[in-house]
Amino acid sequence: MTNRREFIAASAVFLAACAAPGGATPSLEGEVELGLLSEVPIGAGRVFEAAGLRVLVTRQSESEFRAFEAKCTHQSGALNAVENGEIICPIHGAKFDAATGEVLQGPAERNLVSYTVKLAADNETLVLSN
Repeated sequence: MTNRREFIAASAVFLAACAAPGGATPSLEGEVELGLLSEVPIGAGRVFEAAGLRVLVTRQSESEFRAFEAKCTHQSGALNAVENGEIICPIHGAKFDAATGEVLQGPAERNLVSYTVKLAADNETLVLSN
């Protein structure tokens, strides 16, 4: 059985791990290559890490896709699951629309931070841009 002091200490560690370092979204300078569009199944999403960014790319159809900061706007929980057109935070259950990043269910009150994503000249590589 966990005593109160152990519970408080564990809670503090958990909350610190969920907090955003610096509290700000990194800005982009130029373009950042993420990976291949073929790595993102239609109706799902995939997290890419590049240039200090953690980006969740969702794919709605063969040629329609979006990119969001892979961090919940409630308490900065790591986002990585897309189910039935929704991005779900595993910590408190907030849900966001996978096509728009809009909040569908709290406790989050702010929409996800979105990025501009496009295909590179090879029509295969996902690229973030300003």
